[in-house]
Amino acid sequence: MQKNDMKKIVLSLAALLLVGGGCAAKDTSESGAVGVRVGDMAPAFDVQTVDGSFSLEQKMGGVVVMTSMASWCPTCMVEAKQLALAASQLPSDGVSFLSISIDPTDDAAKINVFREDQNTPWDYAGLFSDEAVQRLIIDYKMTQREKTYVIGPDGIIVYTDGGISVADKIVDAVNSAL
Repeated sequence: MQKNDMKKIVLSLAALLLVGGGCAAKDTSESGAVGVRVGDMAPAFDVQTVDGSFSLEQKMGGVVVMTSMASWCPTCMVEAKQLALAASQLPSDGVSFLSISIDPTDDAAKINVFREDQNTPWDYAGLFSDEAVQRLIIDYKMTQREKTYVIGPDGIIVYTDGGISVADKIVDAVNSAL
């Protein structure tokens, strides 16, 4: 990655945080309000994906596994393999995966190459998609790669991970929520 590309990424993420930081959902798990910690109600979202759309509301009743990534990121490739392994161990009904590219230079073509190379056939969205993706990144505090959330059938966050997720932990979190 060239220095100018990295500078664009850093500036874009900084702008996203500055513009939306005051509007982001607050962590208030004690009150049961919307937030991004385990036990919080997950912030609602409806985003355009590479192949269509993904709405948290429409996925309620099932479990959602959502992660942040970038198409060029080596550790994201490692995590994608772990997520694919987890997906292979989970029922296909009632469990949905969504990966969000936080890199403003990722377009649909780059994301599709990543998805094919990593054998991760689930939904992908990115900053190119629509403004709702920017809001999702802000609301879920996805300022780093490999940020993972598991959202239970009732919309409550049951698991978060700020590093490379391990398949066993994802499987355990999803199974405990089913």
